[in-house]
Amino acid sequence: MAELDDGLILHLPLTESLQNGSIDKSSHRHEVHVRGRLGVFNVSYAAAWELGRLLGLSAGSFAQSLIRWKHKEKTAILANKAELQVSHIGFARSANSPISADEVPEEISSFLNKLASLELVPLNYLLPEEAMLPIDSIRFFQVDNFWLKCLLEGAFSPGRFLSNDHQHELKLRTAIESVNFPVAGFLMRSEIVSAYPGLMAQGIDKNSVKQSSVMRRLSPHLMLCTFNVEVVQIDLHLAPKALHCGVENNFKKFVRKSNGELSKISKKVNIKNRKIAVKDLSDDLANAAKLLKFDNNGKAGFFALQMIEGVQLMRYKL
Repeated sequence: MAELDDGLILHLPLTESLQNGSIDKSSHRHEVHVRGRLGVFNVSYAAAWELGRLLGLSAGSFAQSLIRWKHKEKTAILANKAELQVSHIGFARSANSPISADEVPEEISSFLNKLASLELVPLNYLLPEEAMLPIDSIRFFQVDNFWLKCLLEGAFSPGRFLSNDHQHELKLRTAIESVNFPVAGFLMRSEIVSAYPGLMAQGIDKNSVKQSSVMRRLSPHLMLCTFNVEVVQIDLHLAPKALHCGVENNFKKFVRKSNGELSKISKKVNIKNRKIAVKDLSDDLANAAKLLKFDNNGKAGFFALQMIEGVQLMRYKL
């Protein structure tokens, strides 16, 4: 949150929600709130509404599709009302009918989903000050969903030419209500982002259920990751395809137990002319495994289990 020079307060979407309630759909002016204790205006949600409107208008194809869609619905509603008023005369009814709530044009739903996922939100709204995210750092955040709702309401506003036009959009509001908003996530600024393009993030919610993430690289060294549910733990790791065979840096290999866990027993890996004597290493590991009551008979599967190396994992508990 920041206090502007003219005594106004502005906070951005990556924060804890400070506002709940309904949104005035006709104008952003009603989204200006007064912070009672401070006696200043909070223009955060009005700014979100206006930003959404500008982003919607700047995407010409989206704005055109939205205006046509709204005009078609409004025309059908007004035509039906007019026909009901003269229904006693017996005129044939027109083919116009209000749009089904499921008939959301793909271009409109796609744009609104990208907006809600923060993909189209300018970077300075996510990270207003560079000092908030130093080099080689990670910052976790909660998403203010009310801010995002105001953003989408602004994007949905083009096509209202009269003060009561928003009243004809009741069936069209499924385009906004069906959008999934992110709940939490993190920003990472590090060379890791460019060095490991296959980096993955997995969240764990309070019920210990794994949750997938949406990851997007905002720049070569800046990454945004969001989750659609609240998570209590986040694991960062490379893709599973990075599994490989290998040894420790000191050319030792710790023997695995039958359940896959590493034991404290290790064997020296002899390397000569950049080659490993695989047969000798396999025999050494097999003999050491017998001490762990791991009867393996020197099979290829046993050697693969001993040599496999997983990917590095960084775990954050929130």
